[in-house]
Amino acid sequence: MNNGHCDELYTVAASPDGKYVVTGGKDKRIVVWSTENLACVKAIETRDRRGEVLGLAFRRGTDQLYAACADLKIRTYSINQLAQLEILYGHQDLVVDIDALAQERCVTVGSRDRTAMLWKVAEESRLTFRGGDSSDSKSKKKKKNDSLENESETKELFFAEGSIDCISMLDDSHFVTGSDNGNISLWSLAKKKPLFIQRQAHGIQPVQKPTRSSAESNESVAQTQVPQPLPYWITAIHAVPFSDVFITGSWNGTLKVWKIGKELRSFSLIGELNNAKGIVTRIGTHEDSENSLLRVFASLSKEHRLGRWIKAPEHARNALYSCNIDIQG
Repeated sequence: MNNGHCDELYTVAASPDGKYVVTGGKDKRIVVWSTENLACVKAIETRDRRGEVLGLAFRRGTDQLYAACADLKIRTYSINQLAQLEILYGHQDLVVDIDALAQERCVTVGSRDRTAMLWKVAEESRLTFRGGDSSDSKSKKKKKNDSLENESETKELFFAEGSIDCISMLDDSHFVTGSDNGNISLWSLAKKKPLFIQRQAHGIQPVQKPTRSSAESNESVAQTQVPQPLPYWITAIHAVPFSDVFITGSWNGTLKVWKIGKELRSFSLIGELNNAKGIVTRIGTHEDSENSLLRVFASLSKEHRLGRWIKAPEHARNALYSCNIDIQG
């Protein structure tokens, strides 16, 4: 059984000590590889007919591995012992992303159950944070904050939140999530609803041509059948640990860099990284303190990592995107 994978891979993680690389995928296996020679050390089965491994995250500074699986479970492992420790239950849909920092806890998102969960592994408990952004909450907040603004101002389009697809921890008490309606949400452990929501963060997709959306030969009739353009999904999100900066990706050609406000209750756009031609499936960073640089890495694809739901943009590539951000001063 220790011969690697037999189906496509969904996720990869490197151990903090640099000794192992761990991969998970559609074959319901977690495979541990040695970094010295890329030999397969062990293949651990999830032992569930729906146990595809969709996300992996190591607890910082330890050998403890957390795995998000399609059977609605989170599994914990000790890589040094090559053994499973616990199984955590709570989500009502696929657990599609996971993240962790130094404490014995992790955060996950459950796709179409529209929840994020914080798992306190040692205490065997969890906190549930409910998404599902609604037009009612948007209108109430707008009335509260913008009651003096001109009513003739153009209304922002609203798109319902169907799923929460990615998550990343800022620190031990704050995290950010990305959704299929373009929402980026900032959360605190002290509140069950988002502190701040940036809607349509990567913009709206172009309007389809009538010839693509209708079989009508009459152009005026075909024009009426063109569907409303939808927002770009947030397909990847990464927070620089214990900082006030995070980065998001979609397939509009740019990575966006955001900064959390000093009061930790909002965030704003501070820059864009261009030429990311493809669907962003994962983002990572490395801080080069010697040269005062933040090195940004992103994997680009012609397809979404979990399915063929998105039409690849023109000139999309299966590639690794990298750039440097000067953080001096």
